[in-house]
Amino acid sequence: MPRLLRQAAAGGGRSPGDDAPVRLALAYIHRHYREPVTLEQLAAAAGYSSGYFCKRFKKVTGLSPLQYVVRHRLEQAKKRMLTTRDPLETIMLEVGFHNYGYFWRMFRAVYGLSPQAFRQQGRQGEAPPAP
Repeated sequence: MPRLLRQAAAGGGRSPGDDAPVRLALAYIHRHYREPVTLEQLAAAAGYSSGYFCKRFKKVTGLSPLQYVVRHRLEQAKKRMLTTRDPLETIMLEVGFHNYGYFWRMFRAVYGLSPQAFRQQGRQGEAPPAP
């Protein structure tokens, strides 16, 4: 189970293993996070109406479906920042964000650092790139 989901579950939600439809929606998110993802798509993947799905998803994960999508995208961006030298704008687009300001605000809100500061902090102690 992804660390993000464990954190969300620790915040009062149940394990997603308790809810097969929510697991279907999570699988959909993990496959399609690079694309625009709507609440209607997630509800359809789970087989529920949007309203009922939102309540059920939040009860299980502790996050709304769209909050989870954003957090999953941020986790993917964070991994790429630490494992590649790709520009932040490229990473942002590859993980499904299309507005740099929004990406920056969400990253800072979740991790307490700007994307640049996070990357710099993560790179400290790493050997400099070869010329």
